[in-house]
Amino acid sequence: MSNAPFTVTVAPHAEVHLIGLRIATDMQKCAKDCPAVWQRFMPLAENLLCRTADPVEPQQETCLGESFGLSFLTDPASGAFDYAAAVPAKPNMETHSGLEFFTLPAGLYAFTQLSGLAQIGDAYHYLYSVWLPGQNNHAPNPAAPCFEHYDRRFLQTGELEIAIPVSAR
Repeated sequence: MSNAPFTVTVAPHAEVHLIGLRIATDMQKCAKDCPAVWQRFMPLAENLLCRTADPVEPQQETCLGESFGLSFLTDPASGAFDYAAAVPAKPNMETHSGLEFFTLPAGLYAFTQLSGLAQIGDAYHYLYSVWLPGQNNHAPNPAAPCFEHYDRRFLQTGELEIAIPVSAR
């Protein structure tokens, strides 16, 4: 059994088209900024994706099946990055209220499963500071964002996965 705190699996991930809300932050402010962008974004996402055309049918509380937190490194020296809270975009969807479109590119990613939000900082630290430097087969891919993936498990148990983009050496 491994002494590593997180199990890492490298696998391909398909391209995903998203719509979301972006903020600029850094490693010192992200613990406050990232949850704040989710609080601003979720009512907008629910309004865009959860509305029903049928006034008799009630809006489902969990109509958002999955969401993503994207991190785009903007200045490696300072640790500055853009963070986006996003959901899959529907075809022909228009942007509203400061939302923008993102493409999570297809590619190779290193994934790890988390039991809850409290592990995010430790997991990213492990992936970038321990796991990745110890790799002979994979290198970082700075052309793609890292991401958090929240699916229905998150709503039920708090579980989520994070992924960092890698390339084969």
